[in-house]
Amino acid sequence: MAEFLGRKALFPGRDYLQQLRLIVDTLGAPSASDLSMIGNPQAVEYIKALPKRERVPFERLYPNASREAIDLLDKMLVFDPRKRITAAQALQHEYLAALHNVNDEPDSEAFSFPFEKKDVTENELRGLIWEQLRRFHPEAGPTPKEFLVSS
Repeated sequence: MAEFLGRKALFPGRDYLQQLRLIVDTLGAPSASDLSMIGNPQAVEYIKALPKRERVPFERLYPNASREAIDLLDKMLVFDPRKRITAAQALQHEYLAALHNVNDEPDSEAFSFPFEKKDVTENELRGLIWEQLRRFHPEAGPTPKEFLVSS
């Protein structure tokens, strides 16, 4: 939405480190609570070492945007994804009121990836992919023996 309002990339980082710096420069220094959702201790230390910044008001970045657009953007662009507005909530926001149609908006369930494992071999990964393929294309046949996932 920010890129729509500004007609350019909001965080055009050359790499993930520069992108993190741009995010912190715009959204301000994340709180300890915000950082708690990051599982990589090195990433947390890197972010903590960045210069402390205050959040840049979106009104300053997008002076021609409506109050409603800025409010929605404020709720979408939050460092901690657990604190962001949901898609369903965004659809009910006053900025999107003219487009909101409760009878024509699908609802979704939370994504679940129980099949993901950290220690999976290449052949096991191939087997998992084959099994997914077979869910949609049963004619693909049984999973090749060398791809079978061990329990």
